[in-house]
Amino acid sequence: MDRIKKLRLRPIVDLKVDTILPHYEITKCEACNQAKVGNKEFPTLQKALNSIESPEETIITLLTDVNLGESTLTLDTNTNVVLDLAGHKVTSRNFDGTIYLEGALTVQDSSEKETGVIENLYPKGMGIYFNKSGVLKQEGGTIKGYSALYNWSNTPAPFVIMNGGTLKGSWYGISYLDAANIIINNGTIQGGVMAFNNWGKSKHSFYIGESSYIKKGALLHNGIAKKYDATENIVIVKNQYEIVNPFFKHSTITSSFSLA
Repeated sequence: MDRIKKLRLRPIVDLKVDTILPHYEITKCEACNQAKVGNKEFPTLQKALNSIESPEETIITLLTDVNLGESTLTLDTNTNVVLDLAGHKVTSRNFDGTIYLEGALTVQDSSEKETGVIENLYPKGMGIYFNKSGVLKQEGGTIKGYSALYNWSNTPAPFVIMNGGTLKGSWYGISYLDAANIIINNGTIQGGVMAFNNWGKSKHSFYIGESSYIKKGALLHNGIAKKYDATENIVIVKNQYEIVNPFFKHSTITSSFSLA
């Protein structure tokens, strides 16, 4: 009896598996709210600023990058704003300033990497433009422009108190007619031409703390113009100055400075 060989046929299965993964597009959120005051969010930074009705210190926190276009963010004489960049950017492209400052502004950056920036992208635009008055207290973040800070008035000279952060100008770090009220306790000032320039108009020097770093020279005026280079930035505290301004009545600023 012939044996019949039974062949066990194994089916050949050719499977092609297509894995369909969800497609995510990372885009700039143009519909996101830009800033918040307390727990209330606002669609634009300007509207957050407009919501402030009190001259008391008010914190505005950025929620995303803000592009002002050709507009300027104006802080009038009745404002006292703490702007927490929170790692975001405020940019503009105009001939004046990204921020037009008449009131009081404190700039800080609560982000871990401290990437917050205020910048004017116009070739000759200023980061912060002081209009006759104004008080700037910089705790962190970077301010950039043709000149990071710009002022062409000394009636009265605006206040600048720098406790941290960076001022960076492609022209000057600070371009300021009267240096009487510039106090730098800590931070970096950098200029493409000069870190500081007051056009030889002031008889005052501005006061530099021991932790500060001035890059590419600065003109100091204490009766006589003097070239001040980073390599010579060794400060000996000779006098005590107490700076008290009503805008900062909740936190009196007391610091030691050298007359350099």
